[in-house]
Amino acid sequence: MSEFVITVRDESKSRFIMTLLKEFDYVNVRRRKAEPTKLSSEDKRILRNLEKAVEEVNLARQGKIELQDASDYIAELKKEGFL
Repeated sequence: MSEFVITVRDESKSRFIMTLLKEFDYVNVRRRKAEPTKLSSEDKRILRNLEKAVEEVNLARQGKIELQDASDYIAELKKEGFL
């Protein structure tokens, strides 16, 4: 018996490959879930900031908070040296 690992980079082609392999009666096909990608600390920080931003937008839509004007925010970033 031989065992192979096939990685299909294009997800849209996965179904075709699985269907094709299952046509061979001498091939046993097992689908294995991809291992989760490990996030760097920078990626985690970005995700936390995005989650906070989405929460703020949702609160603003509910009328619970008022968001800062974009021009005021840009001026604040410039004043703090970020832009």
